[in-house]
Amino acid sequence: MDFTEKSTDLYRVSIVQEVRKPHSVSEYIKGLTWKQIWLKGSALLKGIVRAQLGSEKNTLQMLTDDKDVKSCVLIIEDADELATRQRQSLLYLLLDTTRKGSDHQWLVFLMVQNQNFITSLEKRVRSRLPMTRIVFQPASTLDDYVNVFGRFLAVEGAETSKEWTALIKNFMADAVVLAELNYLYSADNSYTVLKKVTSAFLCLYLANESAKPLSELLTEVVEMIIPRKHSLETIVRSLPMWSLCVLLCVYRRLRSCPVSAALGYRKIAQDFRRIGNTVDSRVRVPSDLAVYRELDRLVDYGLLVADPKANNVVFRRCSLNVHPKTLGDILRGITLPMAIGYWFDTQTA
Repeated sequence: MDFTEKSTDLYRVSIVQEVRKPHSVSEYIKGLTWKQIWLKGSALLKGIVRAQLGSEKNTLQMLTDDKDVKSCVLIIEDADELATRQRQSLLYLLLDTTRKGSDHQWLVFLMVQNQNFITSLEKRVRSRLPMTRIVFQPASTLDDYVNVFGRFLAVEGAETSKEWTALIKNFMADAVVLAELNYLYSADNSYTVLKKVTSAFLCLYLANESAKPLSELLTEVVEMIIPRKHSLETIVRSLPMWSLCVLLCVYRRLRSCPVSAALGYRKIAQDFRRIGNTVDSRVRVPSDLAVYRELDRLVDYGLLVADPKANNVVFRRCSLNVHPKTLGDILRGITLPMAIGYWFDTQTA
């Protein structure tokens, strides 16, 4: 369903077709006119609710009882986690509520990483989802990536001074700069990383009292954000096999996701049990609690970052504290038992 359609059923949309190329869901929503967003009964939007979902009953009770979410946009982050067989009941109840004739006027967005999300759902859940979606594409070519970096530096801005424009054009023509952008593009061609590089570069430029060449400043920034050799490499290489396999379970799930993506402890424990039960009995785990403790240890080492708000370790989530490309390069240099290495290389996440 396209947002330009004037449909009173728009509140049922869960995954919406792209009508332009935004960089985020919030930017997409902000870019729509009031005529393009309207809910059943002409109710106005009250805002965006970022729902971190817990148990089925608690989540649905929270959403239905809260007066502030009677008429709103719901953005469900990491909705891939709801595609598991155990959690599809929650997704079904959530979507079914939007279809019933209730006083809840919801526009629901499901944020997913995997493109096969819909095919993983049961028929009863799949029937409640439209097949349209928003797709956020990274830069398609290196030239596009370089041009966007130039626009981030306000080369084409109407208020940009001639001196700044000339300075940046010379900067963009530098072979060192192009080499750094090429490395960034090959490592992570997302605009999110490019924005971080731009912000850090401008900060260093403003504080550049020693008048370093701009190309050197960019090299420093790139090394800070996506280092070619990470300071944690020694720690990774010193991990015992059991700990290394836990880290590999996290990396395997997050290697194709955005840098900020997080993964639940429970999902990691399930993957680790699968290795011990079907691949190599030497890493068989006595209980999930042992995996949770090992994940906390990896957080203490600085390899992972865990959500401090989760009191229950089962619902705790973690993300990589090392860029996936950098960690992948380190892991490829470590010799694993043949069966385990083959499993990680061939089994899709």
